Amino acid sequence: MPVVTNPPRQQRTRESLEKIMTAGLHVLATKGPEGFTVAAVAKRAGVGSTAIYRRFEDKDTLLLALHQRFSDEFLSTWRPSYRSLARSDLDLDALVRGFVGEMAAAYRHHEKLLRVAATLAIDDSRMADAGNRTVAAMSLEFEEALLAHRDQFRCADPEIAVAVCFQTAQDSFLRLVLYGRQAHEELGWDRLADELSAMMLAYLLAEPSSGSAR
Repeated sequence: MPVVTNPPRQQRTRESLEKIMTAGLHVLATKGPEGFTVAAVAKRAGVGSTAIYRRFEDKDTLLLALHQRFSDEFLSTWRPSYRSLARSDLDLDALVRGFVGEMAAAYRHHEKLLRVAATLAIDDSRMADAGNRTVAAMSLEFEEALLAHRDQFRCADPEIAVAVCFQTAQDSFLRLVLYGRQAHEELGWDRLADELSAMMLAYLLAEPSSGSAR
């Protein structure tokens, strides 16, 4: 994925680039893809449009760089907490609730930019691939941490079970980002995280039915 056409070498130009990136994310979050222009970013950053074009070939290249920056920031939001939880001596109940709570917090904190990123990914396979890599990284850490407690599971297939748990939470939070509460006003971030945690625990600890594959 292209990022910067001419990487800065001096402190002053690095600071200018950082202003451009910060401004770009702000414009995306507040105006969305339809309101995103190089001129708007330049105005927010306090630089001329030429300063942006010296670093980026065009608007699409800038968008790709901003998408990568956002992906990095999103990873840094939840990854330290996930790894701290995984290293802890929490029981399964506390671990599941901790992981789901941290996931909810990350999605909530980045709600506006997640909505933008999902919209952009529809028409750009490079952004879609980057988003998929981010979700895969989150899934791997979530599933590995839960599988360390597999001796407590009663479900027939622990690997599939934790994958379903992650996918259910990820899809539920992304739906909240994209569409809001819709018909269930009571299902905000905290309530949804609590209900998803309870559902996961019931699923992981349920005795398999007689027809379940082993």
